[in-house]
Amino acid sequence: MKRILFGVFIILLVSLIITNAEAKDSSIYFGIGGGSAQFNGDVINDVIFLSGQKLDDDTGYYNIYFGYQLNKYLSFEVGYADFGRVSKKYSLNPDITSIVAPNDTISIESNGFTISSLLVYPISEKFSVFGTIGFSYLDVDSDVYLGSTGPGTNMLSYSSSNSEGDILYGIGLRYKMSDHLKIRIQWEHYNIDASDTIVSPSLEAGIEPDVFGVSLEYFF
Repeated sequence: MKRILFGVFIILLVSLIITNAEAKDSSIYFGIGGGSAQFNGDVINDVIFLSGQKLDDDTGYYNIYFGYQLNKYLSFEVGYADFGRVSKKYSLNPDITSIVAPNDTISIESNGFTISSLLVYPISEKFSVFGTIGFSYLDVDSDVYLGSTGPGTNMLSYSSSNSEGDILYGIGLRYKMSDHLKIRIQWEHYNIDASDTIVSPSLEAGIEPDVFGVSLEYFF
């Protein structure tokens, strides 16, 4: 279903660009930004880990993107986003194993491409607010490090990778510095599915990063 929605979104994007290519106030712009990504989510595997443990970590975030402004109310963007790496130490099930295996850590790294639309509402000549909705297609690398299980034993590690597409959305504020430069601040919400069989039985990790960032845009 997600792939179908993504395909429909691409078709609509291309159609709008073609039909509005001659719009007087259309323009192309480039943006680069960064900020903080706050990760929250569940790691569900009651056989291996104690239930109720949640991932809660933050990391640096950056993105680059190209945009096409159809008019002052509507823009489309494609870009690349990197969420860095987050990790957390988990207690095994049963908890007695933490005595001999105290360093059980799950680490998740994600990055990939985004495509989104911006619905812009001008407040004044300089300021405008906007909402964004689109899709992200991210590569997710997951690592599980199992601590020592006794004297003379080595730490075990399991790794896996998967790619996942999902919906993103957000809101923001844009300020026009000049005819060519704009700055914006925004919040965006993503969904990341890190599910895989990196340990047996499978590990399920549904992670939802909230991104708070600042971007500088150059309009050609």
